[in-house]
Amino acid sequence: MVKYLSFTFLLLSLFEIIGCASMSNKPISYGKMPTDFKQVESNIVEFLKHDLLDFDSMKNFRVDKIPRKCFWKEHGDGFGLETTYGWCYTYELNSKNRFGGYVGIKQHIWRIYTGGTVARFMTYGSGFAE
Repeated sequence: MVKYLSFTFLLLSLFEIIGCASMSNKPISYGKMPTDFKQVESNIVEFLKHDLLDFDSMKNFRVDKIPRKCFWKEHGDGFGLETTYGWCYTYELNSKNRFGGYVGIKQHIWRIYTGGTVARFMTYGSGFAE
């Protein structure tokens, strides 16, 4: 019995060491803070023109003027998820659904990271840095 417990303890310790060794030690870089708010707002509106079922029904559209540092997890080249850092704007809107009824004001997040690529939603393992 003691032999099995010590073997199990040894295996768990080994897995913990391997897990810690595979973590990245890259410095965190959020990139340059976006300064052109009008351009960001324009990009969001352009995205919504193609994303919403009825763009003309959009009401109560508002974008926060100050970006926040944020992070999110996404699939990388290797196994598992990699953490990406960047800047996020929150925006909200109300629009019609497929049945023609308004769904209520919903908040969304617009991500910007150093590569310049933007995405709309936060994913699991995401959050604001501050």
